[in-house]
Amino acid sequence: MLLFSSEAGKIKVFYSEVLCVAVNFLEQYVTRYGDQTFAQRPLNEIDGAIMALLASMNFGALPADHELADLADDQASQQTLLTTTWSLTFFGGLLRAMITSVRYRHIRWLHYREKFNTVAAQQFAAVTFALTPGHYYVAFRGTDASIAGWKEDFNMIYLSEIPSQRSAVAYFQEVYASHPGRYYLGGHSKGGNLAVYTALHAAQTVAQHITRVFNLDGPGFLPNLHLEKRYRAMRARITKIVPQESIFGLVLENHHDYAVVASTRRAAVDQHDPFSWRIYGRRFVSCAETGRFFRFVQKTVTGFLHNMSRIERSIFLASLYGVADAAHAQTMGELMQLSPHRLRTFYRAAKAMPDTMKAQWKTAAGHFWHALGATPRLPFS
Repeated sequence: MLLFSSEAGKIKVFYSEVLCVAVNFLEQYVTRYGDQTFAQRPLNEIDGAIMALLASMNFGALPADHELADLADDQASQQTLLTTTWSLTFFGGLLRAMITSVRYRHIRWLHYREKFNTVAAQQFAAVTFALTPGHYYVAFRGTDASIAGWKEDFNMIYLSEIPSQRSAVAYFQEVYASHPGRYYLGGHSKGGNLAVYTALHAAQTVAQHITRVFNLDGPGFLPNLHLEKRYRAMRARITKIVPQESIFGLVLENHHDYAVVASTRRAAVDQHDPFSWRIYGRRFVSCAETGRFFRFVQKTVTGFLHNMSRIERSIFLASLYGVADAAHAQTMGELMQLSPHRLRTFYRAAKAMPDTMKAQWKTAAGHFWHALGATPRLPFS
């Protein structure tokens, strides 16, 4: 999930400078352990994270059914792949290491698909990788910087199914029909949510061929008794990983089936980036639990949503979108450029809201303060 788009000016420059001095743990892992094929050493959690992150690359701009090794002497194609990522430095280093490694160089990419609809609030992309004969990895992209993508994320708090979840299930079943075999599913942020959703909603005849699902700090789901049975059956094959100061991965999280990993970064938003997750050997460095403050936040948000009906949530979001749309921004980077003119635009849009909408904001505020008061205080020291 990106807070700012690649065109966000000074914000981008500052963020890139921070990334440049950090350690690329995933690149180091590929360099150190990339001398063994998947046949020699099966895919592990770090491989799963790496493959999930590849969904952020612009494979749609390149011809399909090629190996990563084919890019070795093609700098232009390498740069094209990086245009949709959030860090040229980190993704570039990882890609170059994969291209030259025994483990990854013969991976082929297939069936890239992308859907974007501002009206329906959908931002979806997926790509399939052939690992070895009969073994595949379906990677779902997380939220980009678009307003449509963020709206789709927020809509999870009241919709039983967002458009990208529906597209993800259809995509996987179509890919399986073309390439029967064993499958890994994975994604980062919203992509992780899509991977789990697909595993729970795919036809049983297809889902039984899923080996493992990787959810990298992706949100959970609204409570659904109908899905609990499917979840219990799939639980052992789902690997959810969140950083110690997780924000996004604990939203709508109804289970406690996740591993907590250490990050090199202090800010919670920055810890959402898997490139910051520490690695020791062939595993992520684990932590006993998430941070106390963020458990407090998670409990408060859960209580806030529990106190609001789905209709109240939808009305609240509609009013929020109305204010945001007044800025005519296409990306979060544009929206967050809070110039005096934009602030006045937000104020006028909020002031012009119907009284029913204003009442809903007051109701939502009341629910929030009630949830805050009902959440047990945690020691933060």
